[in-house]
Amino acid sequence: MLLYFAITVLFLSIILLIYNWNENKTAIYLGGFLFLVAWYAVTHYFTSIAKDPFWFAIFYGNFAYLNLAAGPLIYFYVRGTIQDTAQLRPKDALHFIPFGLNFVGLLPHILSPFSDKLVLAKNIIADFSTLPTYQIDQIVPIQVNFMMRQLLLLGYSTYSLYSLYHFKQRQTQPESSPQYRITFRWLFAFLFITLFSTTCYLYFTVGFFFDQPTNALIRLNWATYVMTFTLFTICIFLLIFPQILYGLPHFNTKSNEALEITLDSDLEERFIDLGEQIKTYIVEEKPYLNPEFSLTDLAQKLDVPQHHISYCFRFIFKQGFPKMRSEYRIAYAKKLLENPENDYLSYEGIGLESGFSARSRFYAAFQEIEGCSPGEYREKMQSL
Repeated sequence: MLLYFAITVLFLSIILLIYNWNENKTAIYLGGFLFLVAWYAVTHYFTSIAKDPFWFAIFYGNFAYLNLAAGPLIYFYVRGTIQDTAQLRPKDALHFIPFGLNFVGLLPHILSPFSDKLVLAKNIIADFSTLPTYQIDQIVPIQVNFMMRQLLLLGYSTYSLYSLYHFKQRQTQPESSPQYRITFRWLFAFLFITLFSTTCYLYFTVGFFFDQPTNALIRLNWATYVMTFTLFTICIFLLIFPQILYGLPHFNTKSNEALEITLDSDLEERFIDLGEQIKTYIVEEKPYLNPEFSLTDLAQKLDVPQHHISYCFRFIFKQGFPKMRSEYRIAYAKKLLENPENDYLSYEGIGLESGFSARSRFYAAFQEIEGCSPGEYREKMQSL
């Protein structure tokens, strides 16, 4: 059951990463965090529950350093959400020093022959209490290494919660938009859940080195089950309430470093204005006639963050960008079909003139929007 839940979370986190890769960079940090914690659950399954020497040899120690990136990712996600920017700074590289040290310390083990890892796996599985005696990290003792993962995540979650609370206290408007309210509630709940689960996991990890290893391992296994199921619940929650991923969009950031941000109670009105700008630009400039016209092009032309544009399409226009783009292209194609002077144009030519890159896409979009083919539409117009 643990493995199925963990693999499901991995799959959902990958979808989250792919879907938001261009639309909302901040959500990538959240997807990365969910992926790493789920990957840790997979590793725990094969090194503590499955007890298969082959899989133990593959997972034990070879990916442990990845866990040290979870803390920075959760911090970058919260910081990026409250600052409305996913941009990293040069000094952010300092957050990955533990990650780098752990990787260097584990490198001799990672590069060791698989036969040696298999022997190690068989020895540990035969007597799990001997695990602390095998120091595969050449820099940090295994006891410190195990607890450092949880301590770092605990520290980053605590600081992120403090930053969120401090930011909320500096909110200048007593009433904010529904988007702000649901995002604040989500962030607080997410951080509290992370803090609670990390604290519990740290407690059981400490017990593993100071209690009977078998008893401690059983409790640690149950903690991993609960953690993985919590991750699964979080992913499902994100699917049900995708607006959470759009964070706290605002227009008047003066300094991300100083967090000089005013949360607007008229946020929806601002996005309605942005929606009007989008429609005006599309109608007047007709960028949809370019087959390569994309959401990124629109964001660059209007000089606004791309996730603001995505938010506008989802919650103001109530439709996706590809759908609206197709509607404008079909409207343009209909004008060409209605004009007798364009009878010399083939249907493929009309599709290309309207911004479609292929005849098949033009026909499919026309059928979906108008309920008939371009030829049937032209015949109907000529018969009037």
